[in-house]
Amino acid sequence: MTPMTSAHFNDFGPQLDPNQPEEYATTMIGPGRWFVMIEDGSAELVGVLWTDDKDALGLIAVEASDRARVAATRSLLRAARAARRPARDVFDELLQQYRPSTYGEGALQSLLDAL
Repeated sequence: MTPMTSAHFNDFGPQLDPNQPEEYATTMIGPGRWFVMIEDGSAELVGVLWTDDKDALGLIAVEASDRARVAATRSLLRAARAARRPARDVFDELLQQYRPSTYGEGALQSLLDAL
């Protein structure tokens, strides 16, 4: 039996912009903002969300982080990046959604050193 192939197979695949990174930059340099993400209602720790308010945005998982929630949040961040949403806007939306008790601003390197 001969396998069937199509010369148009790639016509049905997703079309990605080769110039568009799949994720936000993750270099923690310079000034920025961060907050501790705790899932409302369940008190499950997700991690520390941070941004430089330019093009970097990331989630730092810690030992106590709920891995399923970390994966879901990282998936949300990738989807936002694919939709070309600015890092600042995504961070601000999540800040409003989670209304954290722990919020900080300053040198991102100091946050990294503290963790």
